[in-house]
Amino acid sequence: MDLADILWLETPGSAALPDGVPIYVNRIADVPRDNAGYNVAISEGDASLPQYRKLGCFVGSADMRGIYKNRACVWRRDGGCTPGVASPPAINWPPLFSDAQGRPRWDRIRAYLPEGR
Repeated sequence: MDLADILWLETPGSAALPDGVPIYVNRIADVPRDNAGYNVAISEGDASLPQYRKLGCFVGSADMRGIYKNRACVWRRDGGCTPGVASPPAINWPPLFSDAQGRPRWDRIRAYLPEGR
């Protein structure tokens, strides 16, 4: 699945997907170059992805007054996907959790433990 010119923060991310579905992030202008890597895309509502057919659009991200500001559309391309064509997104760790090269700082990342430990 590709997030084409839409902020990942405006999506449910992998929480709404089956395990193992890769997520790519790029610009709509790059979709023709690497679309063999994904057959589903999500874009802003006013985008156009000619290689895909639009399945539907949704509003979301309401402001504090309850007014919806964003509209996202889901697109589908027939056919399968070719591994390695699209590049995965860069790690988006906050600076506190990564070093200067963007690698995770495991000394600052704490996993949840079962209660009673």
